[in-house]
Amino acid sequence: MNYLPKNNVLFSNRNSTRARSGRWIFVFGIGIFVFLFLLRTFFSPFFSSLIYKMAYPFWQVRGAAAVQSQDLSLGVTSKSTLENQIQSLEDENYSLKASNIELTAELAGFSNTTLAATIASKRQGVLAKVVSRPPYAPFDTFVLDEGQTSGITEGGDAYVGDNIFIGTVTESEKDHSTVTLFSSGLSTTQAVVLRTGEPVSLHGSGGGNFEMTLPKDFDIAVGYFLTDTTKSQSVIASVYSIDTSSLGSFKKVYARIPINVFETDWVLISPNQ
Repeated sequence: MNYLPKNNVLFSNRNSTRARSGRWIFVFGIGIFVFLFLLRTFFSPFFSSLIYKMAYPFWQVRGAAAVQSQDLSLGVTSKSTLENQIQSLEDENYSLKASNIELTAELAGFSNTTLAATIASKRQGVLAKVVSRPPYAPFDTFVLDEGQTSGITEGGDAYVGDNIFIGTVTESEKDHSTVTLFSSGLSTTQAVVLRTGEPVSLHGSGGGNFEMTLPKDFDIAVGYFLTDTTKSQSVIASVYSIDTSSLGSFKKVYARIPINVFETDWVLISPNQ
């Protein structure tokens, strides 16, 4: 009769215990996943509010940490770096002044009707703080700290400033809401070229950016504004690059939301027009 050494018996018992523990962990993980899936499916408002309340403190801490990190980086910036930054700002200021002169000359050629429509009056709506934004919020979305209690409902229009139209409210709960930007990947937004009135389709590519494929003879240039199709002509994007290197009869046009979506802190939610 063969007998296993004691060491082999202990080793076998340990392996058996580890296997059982691994199975229990796997089963527990599957159970948690199924529970969250059912909660999200059948109790969506409760689930969304729960996730928001759990994540909100972390968003606040992250924001405070970002400010402290920025303050520390400014404190250790070398003199030469500051001089380079000052020179860069002076150059940028000069470019902005030159652009302002050019835009003033272009506006002088607009009809009074077009000019009045371009500069929209103050909008009515709910001003909400952005508590999470790209890249922390996925798919080009903003999470706001205001919701149904403040009058924000799904389908509301989201603006930065008075006339930059960035997206729509796609989810609204009691104390928070979510805005999906027009630049979200796989989305398509109908717009017009402000200068010519020609219609275009803006294809979202993420990060506040858009792409268009247009005929090479289409009248569009860097700096042109693209607006929505309503009478208010709210600005959706501005053209920043055009690629005509293709041998075909089309060109790639790249545009972006004319604000930094990674640093936006406030948006105005207005009822859908």
